[in-house]
Amino acid sequence: MGQNWRWGFAAGAVWACGILVHGAMSPNLVLAAEGTVKEAGEKAPAAESGAVIGEQAPAFVLRLEDGRTVRNQDLVGKVVVLNLWASWCAPCIDEIPSLERLRKQLAGADVWIVGVSVDRTWEEVRKVVSQTGAHFDMALDPDQNVARAFGTSKFPETYILDKNGKVVRKLIGVQIWDRGDFVASLRTLAE
Repeated sequence: MGQNWRWGFAAGAVWACGILVHGAMSPNLVLAAEGTVKEAGEKAPAAESGAVIGEQAPAFVLRLEDGRTVRNQDLVGKVVVLNLWASWCAPCIDEIPSLERLRKQLAGADVWIVGVSVDRTWEEVRKVVSQTGAHFDMALDPDQNVARAFGTSKFPETYILDKNGKVVRKLIGVQIWDRGDFVASLRTLAE
C-alpha cells in the first residue's frame, strides 16, 4: 500500500479544486452540496434538506441590528444575496470587503445584500463590521435557524434569490463578489 493513498488523496484534491475553480469562474455553473457542478436553472438539491436550486427559498426570518425583522416574503421584487458567515471563520471575514464593494457597485439596483452571522452576539458581529468596513445589512442567527433552513453546512455559503424568491445559485466558499461576471449577473436578475 505504501504511498498509494497519497496519490489518491492528491488526485482527489486536484479534482475538487478544479470543480471549485471552474464553478467560481463560470457564472452559469453552481457547485451543489454533493460536490457536483450543475447548470444554473437545473433543479439540484443545494443540500440534503433546505434550499433547492430553482425552487422557492425556505421560509426565513432575519433580525437586523437596527431591530427590523425581515421575512422572505418581504423581499419579493428584490434580488437577494444571502451570505451566511461567522466571526471565527477567517475566509468569511476575507470575503466581506468584496461584498461591500459589490454593494457600492449595485447602488440603486433592486439587490439586497445581507450578511447572516451565526455568531452568538452582536458584539462579535460589530467587531468584524468595524474591522472590514461593511455597510450592508447584517442579521444575527445565533441558533442557526436560517442556516439550518437553507441546509448550510460550510461557511461562508451564499444563496442568490431572484425577485420571486427562488434560489438561483448557491456558492460555497470565498467569492470575489465585485468581479464583472457577478455584477453583470446580479444586474440582469434585478432588471
